[in-house]
Amino acid sequence: PGGIDTEISIVWHAGGPGYTRNWKRALAKGEPLAKLVGWMSEHYNGNFHALCHSMGARLFEGVVKALPAEQPAFKTITFFSADISNNTSEAEFVRCQQVAGKLYVYLHQRDRFLLLSGWMRGGHRLGRTMPTINNCTVIDMTAHIGGLQNHTHIDKLWVQLRLREQWP
Repeated sequence: PGGIDTEISIVWHAGGPGYTRNWKRALAKGEPLAKLVGWMSEHYNGNFHALCHSMGARLFEGVVKALPAEQPAFKTITFFSADISNNTSEAEFVRCQQVAGKLYVYLHQRDRFLLLSGWMRGGHRLGRTMPTINNCTVIDMTAHIGGLQNHTHIDKLWVQLRLREQWP
């Protein structure tokens, strides 16, 4: 421990027709995990990376919300196709910025799942629209990755090369 980096990946599936209910519940579902995630971050002396895909970003906001104020920072937090509001002044997002050594946002401006989510949730999603965020690196995949739904690209070489750059 100490010099070793480790990472945690968080994915939270909408679960079909209960999408709105699952989205609302994801924040609360993440809160009990704060103790475990906090222990892991402390164990690795902040050499800890979080990668959150889609609604997993919402669950992660719950984790971070419940972390103690003195909790060691994450080395990086990466939101990949994040199904959270692109209003970066919301308390949950601000808290993520506070505990991240570096924050990355991967987005695709033609993400069809996040377009639907925006219609259902009544606002733009962080993983689809270009946000202006201080102390954050925004990586726009739109020109580099194509597909039908444009939502899941973590297996694409272009994305994996960007991830390797941020996790040397």
